[in-house]
Amino acid sequence: MDKLARYNQRILAVGGTLLLLVALFSCLFMGYELYDQWWRRGNREADTRMIANLEAEELKADSLRKQVVSFNQVVLVDTPALKYLIPVGQATLEHAEVYGLTNRKSHYSDGGGNDRTFNNLLLYDGKSGKIEKIFSKRLSINHFEIAFEALHQPVVFMDVTEDDSNKDGFFDSRDMEKLFFYRIHDKLLFEVDAPGRKFLQIILRNSPDEALVQYGVDKDHDGVFEESFEPKVFYRLNLADGKPGEIISQQLIDELQRQLEGK
Repeated sequence: MDKLARYNQRILAVGGTLLLLVALFSCLFMGYELYDQWWRRGNREADTRMIANLEAEELKADSLRKQVVSFNQVVLVDTPALKYLIPVGQATLEHAEVYGLTNRKSHYSDGGGNDRTFNNLLLYDGKSGKIEKIFSKRLSINHFEIAFEALHQPVVFMDVTEDDSNKDGFFDSRDMEKLFFYRIHDKLLFEVDAPGRKFLQIILRNSPDEALVQYGVDKDHDGVFEESFEPKVFYRLNLADGKPGEIISQQLIDELQRQLEGK
């Protein structure tokens, strides 16, 4: 009888320990799920980069949308004339929604971070109340800046992506970028033509009519400029017509290349 009692006690002890371990692991799992649902999801930033054309076309074919326009700031560009720029951003929906379902609440985030991009700029006239968009096509404005001395009027310079050149599913600064600029008073938009080159920076000079522009050369034509392995070049940019001109002639470049190679 004593042996049987001791055996039963051991069985109960082992069973109780197992039940306690199962309960402990269940509590830990439930706690992790609650943390993931309420804390981590509430604090992580959504990716608000603009989705590329391929995914946008697939969503459109299914009458779905994954991003909605968002307005987060207003920039004064002409104080006497009360002219403002309103960047048009995009907020990413937590779940894709069907067009026209107005009775459904859709949670979205425009968490921003370092990957904030815009899909258009609006020019707002505070005196007349008139507002108009600068672009009429789908693209990503990865960065913009305003120069107030250029051409004696505010000029908006924009780093723009129109193609998912690195095939990662987004339009952003990792793709090949173009330079656009918009003259506020004239309401003229210019695209600087530099095929096979990624816009890197603009250097405004004392002259209001021109600037220096630096590009990276996609030498292997893979749609990605690799700064460590591919060359850079400067151009002189005429702000009156948007055309780049050479600073260093091809003849001088060839001479420097031969010198580099020891020929």
